[in-house]
Amino acid sequence: MGNDNINKEFVRSINDREKERFAKVPYKNRMLFLSHCIIPEQKDELHRFAEGLGYKVHVVGGGSIVHKIIMEEKPEAVVGIACEPELTMAVEKLDLPLHVVLLDIDGCKDTTVNVEEAKRVISLCAKVEELDSKEKSDKS
Repeated sequence: MGNDNINKEFVRSINDREKERFAKVPYKNRMLFLSHCIIPEQKDELHRFAEGLGYKVHVVGGGSIVHKIIMEEKPEAVVGIACEPELTMAVEKLDLPLHVVLLDIDGCKDTTVNVEEAKRVISLCAKVEELDSKEKSDKS
């Protein structure tokens, strides 16, 4: 299995495990963590999109700061958009509903993310039956 498949499996396992708990949390009680290395246009677009839904948004330089912010601000659910190493560091210690989106490539400068996939994850809501149907059709 290649690294790309491992990364996709990492995301799928987290998002599948947390889907129901995550979808039940209102947007206003969620927090988005964006990696600082995402190109500015995408970072700004996702920041505005999430805030427009009611999210609290943080641009962070690494997974270690995420825990400090969570302890201080106490969100009920989290979305993380970052590279796999940073997501792994942040996710290992979290015990709250979360969803993750991997960057298109790992790197610490000028990275990109699939903006449409990120928006889909950010906007997930309590229609769990619809989520199941969409994911099944995506896997086909």
